[in-house]
Amino acid sequence: MTYQIIELTSPLDDIEVNGATYLGTIKHDSDGSTAIFSRNEEAHSIRHLHKATHCDHCHTNRARKTLHVFGKDGKELVIGSTCCDEYFGFNVESTLSTYQWFTDLEDIVRTINGDCQSDPADFMEILAVSQYVINQDGTYRTDNGTAGAVADILREQSEIQDAINSIDTSKLAEIIEWWQNKDTDGDFEFNVQSVFNNYSTKSLALIACGVWSYMKAHRELTPMEGTNELNEHFGEEGKRYRKQTGTLTKSILLGPDNYSNANVFLYLIKTTEGHTLKWVSSARTLDRVNIGDLITFDFTVKRHEMYKDTKQTVATRLKVA
Repeated sequence: MTYQIIELTSPLDDIEVNGATYLGTIKHDSDGSTAIFSRNEEAHSIRHLHKATHCDHCHTNRARKTLHVFGKDGKELVIGSTCCDEYFGFNVESTLSTYQWFTDLEDIVRTINGDCQSDPADFMEILAVSQYVINQDGTYRTDNGTAGAVADILREQSEIQDAINSIDTSKLAEIIEWWQNKDTDGDFEFNVQSVFNNYSTKSLALIACGVWSYMKAHRELTPMEGTNELNEHFGEEGKRYRKQTGTLTKSILLGPDNYSNANVFLYLIKTTEGHTLKWVSSARTLDRVNIGDLITFDFTVKRHEMYKDTKQTVATRLKVA
């Protein structure tokens, strides 16, 4: 089983539930950490509700694991997951889960400690192994990914100790302090900070991402041999390009199209020159292409975008040559 860190934005229209707009979900863990998933972070972030435990349906305030947030008549409704069915009159949980991007995002922060070893690795061990992997190999975006490489080491106690002996452990305290005092930008950074504030071992991907973000901010990253990163837009908007080559780096199921009900996928392709291309489509063009495969393709540049300091070129009419 492999894991990767992804950043996901859904292009689907707003999700309406009996006149209420789904805004996001709050998840409280038993270790004190909280994860926030805003449906559309730019339009309406729910980060300010991260301490919410009160349900606007049953009007009780108690410890809750999951609360969903909806917008109705200009107000925010926070409803416990077990109260949603009664409030709306049907199984809202199953409705939301039909949007695959929702369940995928939930899976990313799910614990994988049980898959690593019988004794769950503590927070400092995961932090140390993450630093070791990034020191040795840099960061990379493959199907296994940096977090997957960390998981591989965590399966063997001897490898954990070798990793700890190979790094400057004093750096670990600096990484923790940096995250605990960081002004977070967006839901994803908030979730990473929550893990570091509570020393949670239940989100390996977020811990590894926290180490990577620290090292990136302090210019301590080593590019992995053979990678080609170019933070520039590709070509001219509206122009078609033929016989381009690149590697498929991500394939994410976003959910059904509102009109045809066909599954919509988000694909990221890294060109051989290092440009990042994004293609969102329900076409089956890349069905037989695996993560890491090199392909030759034609496409038209739809527009240029910026996503979290990365310049992305949005493709349309993509066809494998």
